[in-house]
Amino acid sequence: MTDTTTSKSFSTTELISYAGVATPMQALLIPLIVFLPPFYAGVMETGGAGALSSGLFTVGFVFALARTWDALSDPIVGALSDRTESKWGRRKPWIAIGTPFLMLLTWMLLVPGESIGMFRLGLLIFFFYVVWTVVYIPYQSWGAEISTNYDERGKIAAFREGAGVLGIIIGMGVPLLLIDPIAQPARDLLWPQGLPLDNSLASLLKIMAVTIIIMLPVTVFAACRFFPKEKNVQASMPSWTQTMGVLKRNIMFRRLFLGYFFAQFGWLIYLSVIQLYITKTLKIEEHLFLVFMQHLVAIVLVPGWVWFAKKFGKHRAYCSCLGVMMVGVIMLGLLEEQNLWAALFVFLFIGIGAGGKLVLPSAMAADTVDYDTLQTGHREAGTHLALLNLANKITFATSIGVVYPVLGLIGFSSTGENSPEVLNMVRIITISLPLTVMIIGVAIMWNFPLDRKRHAEIRAQLETVAAQDS
Repeated sequence: MTDTTTSKSFSTTELISYAGVATPMQALLIPLIVFLPPFYAGVMETGGAGALSSGLFTVGFVFALARTWDALSDPIVGALSDRTESKWGRRKPWIAIGTPFLMLLTWMLLVPGESIGMFRLGLLIFFFYVVWTVVYIPYQSWGAEISTNYDERGKIAAFREGAGVLGIIIGMGVPLLLIDPIAQPARDLLWPQGLPLDNSLASLLKIMAVTIIIMLPVTVFAACRFFPKEKNVQASMPSWTQTMGVLKRNIMFRRLFLGYFFAQFGWLIYLSVIQLYITKTLKIEEHLFLVFMQHLVAIVLVPGWVWFAKKFGKHRAYCSCLGVMMVGVIMLGLLEEQNLWAALFVFLFIGIGAGGKLVLPSAMAADTVDYDTLQTGHREAGTHLALLNLANKITFATSIGVVYPVLGLIGFSSTGENSPEVLNMVRIITISLPLTVMIIGVAIMWNFPLDRKRHAEIRAQLETVAAQDS
C-alpha cells in the first residue's frame, strides 16, 4: 500500500490557487438551475426559435433526464480518476483536459443562437453534465486526499467551499444587479442613460457565459501550476466490484452518507419552496436579494466554522450549523407579510449556518477515506467524494418531486391568487418538511465516531503500514 497524501501545511497562496477553480464551477450552476429552464421553456413555447410547442413539458423532461444521468456518472468518473496514473498525478489531467470542453459547452448552452429543439438541447445538457463531472469530481477528490492532517483537511475544504460560495454570489449578483428591483438605484448610478443592453434572459445568460469562460482557464491554470499533486501514485487498485462496495464496507462513510443525505434533503426541500413562500405568502418581491445576502454571510463566516470544528470536532460543528439553520427556518415561518427587513435578518441568520454546511461534509468524507484505506489497502477518494455528490444530486432531483405534489394537493397556484388558508398551509410546509428531515440528519451525525482522536489512531496505523511496505 502506497499512501498518496502529505501531512504538510499549505500556504495561503497554495490554498487560494487550489480553491479558485470552485468559483467559476459553482457560478456556472446558478444559470443552469435558475435561469436556463425558464429561458428554454420560453423559447420553445413561443416558437421564437421554430422549435417545439410544449416548452414547459419538454424542458422539464430534458433537464430531469440529464440530471439523472449526472447523478449516475459521478461514481464512474470518481472511480476512473482513482485509477489514473501519470507524472502529473491522478487528478490534474482530468481537470486540464476537461476545461476546454467545459468552456465550449458553456457557451453553446448559455448562448444557443436562434434555433434550438429538444434533441439539440438534450445533447447539450447531456455532454455538459458529463464534462462538468469530469472536471469537478477529480478536483474535489484532489483536495480531499492531498493532506493527512485532520484540521488541515478542514482548512482545504473551507477555502474550496468558500470560493464556491463566492461563485454562487457572482452567479446571483450579476442577475441581482441587472434585473432585481432593489438594485435599481445602483443601475441608475452605474448607467444614468439606462443599461447598454436589454435585461432579457438571453442578454443575462450571454454576460454570465463570458464571465465564466474567462474565469475557468485562469483558475485551472493557477491550481495546476501552484498546488501540488499527490506525492505518489498507488501501485495497485481494487476491482470494480470492490469499488462499488464502498457504502457496504465503509461503515464510517455510510453513516456520513446517510446523515448528509437527510440534512441535504431537508435543506433542498427548503430551497425548492422558499421562492414561492417569499413571493406569494410574504408578498416580498426581492427574493433574489435575500438569497444573495444569505450566501454573502455564509462565505464571510466559513473561517468561523473551521475554528469551531477545530475546537469541538467536525461532526459537532456540522450538527451545530444545521441547528442554526433549523432555528432560522422556524423564524422564517413566523414572519409577517411585506416585512423585507425582518426577512433579511432571518436570511442572514440562516446564512450563518449555511457556511458550515458547505465546508464540513467533504472534510469529514476525506477522513472516512483514511478509514477505508486502512481496511482495504487502497485509497479511493474519488469514489467517496463522487458518492457524496451522488447523495446531493439525488436529493436535489427528488426535493421538487416531494414539495410540488404537496403544493398541488393543497390547491396552491404559482401564477394566480391563493386563499389565506392555502397560503397558511404553504407556511406550515415551509417549516415542517425541512425541519422533519434535517432533524434525522442531525440525529445520525451527532455521535459520529470518527473524531480527531480516532482519526489520529487511523493515521498512525497507516503510517506504520507504509513504513513496513517501504
